[in-house]
Amino acid sequence: MDLNEAQNLIPEMLGSLYEGKYRPAADGVMPDYPGGWVLEDDGVLAFLKASRTKNPFLWVRIGAALEIPTSSDLAFYVACANKDLVAGRAYLRYGNQHAFVGIDEAIFAETISRTHLPSMQEVVRRIDFALEHARDLQWWIVERFGGRSFAADEWYLLAPDLEGTVLEKRPTANAS
Repeated sequence: MDLNEAQNLIPEMLGSLYEGKYRPAADGVMPDYPGGWVLEDDGVLAFLKASRTKNPFLWVRIGAALEIPTSSDLAFYVACANKDLVAGRAYLRYGNQHAFVGIDEAIFAETISRTHLPSMQEVVRRIDFALEHARDLQWWIVERFGGRSFAADEWYLLAPDLEGTVLEKRPTANAS
């Protein structure tokens, strides 16, 4: 699947699986984030987009909780939460006094084919699993550490900053 197919797949898939729970990622906060989609499902907020990288992938970021008071116990808890993930990662982003926890999942587009049902099922399985993991994290983190769930208009906190800011390649050993 190429970039254009991946971009078209996201809203089609969301429409068939999450009818009425998704919308384009565009509003007054970040009005020009083309190709991004927001999904609200059972208490968690997700941002989905096809990356415009050399090897495109579906990028899924799900907000578990935010405004969590920072602590080393929270950091350890999130690090341990990664052991339950089949793919992707749980991550913690710190501010001065508060943090947020999210799930980050990437599914390479070249492995997806509309004519190969198992590849389509794998995309759905990975998104559903990440959503469920985010819901579990949200419950336990808010219960144990405080914080709250993401509001519908806070999707921009999940938007990847990859576009235009990809790390430069390391110099090769032969570079002078």
